[in-house]
Amino acid sequence: MDLGTIIVLGAVVGAVAILFWDKIKAWASKVYNFITDAINAAIEVVSSALVYIAKGVGKFFKQIKVYIMDRFGKVRLETQKQEISESEIPDDILQELKKKHEVMVMRIKE
Repeated sequence: MDLGTIIVLGAVVGAVAILFWDKIKAWASKVYNFITDAINAAIEVVSSALVYIAKGVGKFFKQIKVYIMDRFGKVRLETQKQEISESEIPDDILQELKKKHEVMVMRIKE
């Protein structure tokens, strides 16, 4: 390529960029907002996990609760609950659950 061709191509590219500058800016702004929104959503702090073992009607559950605060100070609670078998519960905790269950049943009967 000679210098004249390079200059002409540069002018054409410059002219095209000027013609589409508003569209280019709008696209860049949209992409920038998308990226910053994704980053902002990722900036969160998490509380210590609260872990429970609970007895339902003939079932046992393990449950975890975590409070999450986003960068704007909005807090939400994330909870997961899963049924477990009685054999998965340590004996001391199982005995405690059964005693608490008996007390609750006696209160209901009164």
